[in-house]
Amino acid sequence: NSPLQGPLPQLRQDLALHVAPPALDGSPCWHLHDPAANHFYQIGWVAFEILARWSLESPEAIVAAVNSETTLEIDSDTIKAVADFLERHHLLASHDARNTTRLIAARAARR
Repeated sequence: NSPLQGPLPQLRQDLALHVAPPALDGSPCWHLHDPAANHFYQIGWVAFEILARWSLESPEAIVAAVNSETTLEIDSDTIKAVADFLERHHLLASHDARNTTRLIAARAARR
């Protein structure tokens, strides 16, 4: 489990966020829609706040912004967990042959 280095990878442009019913504890939730796979992922408040600031590109900048602009307290491990989720579900933009090959293999495995 390596730490994040350099700028964060870009999110896919086709993803959409929709408000979802609150979690059982009353905290807000959203659905992250992947239209390419026609799949919805439910995310909580922490992930939403991180994704809302993803364009800052730096894990340190996102941590500082979330911690100063909300009542949440996150750290770089939280950013890493969200980045790992996004990568695992192919929600990051791919701009090289290695990523394209990985996406083709994942699609073939789903069939």
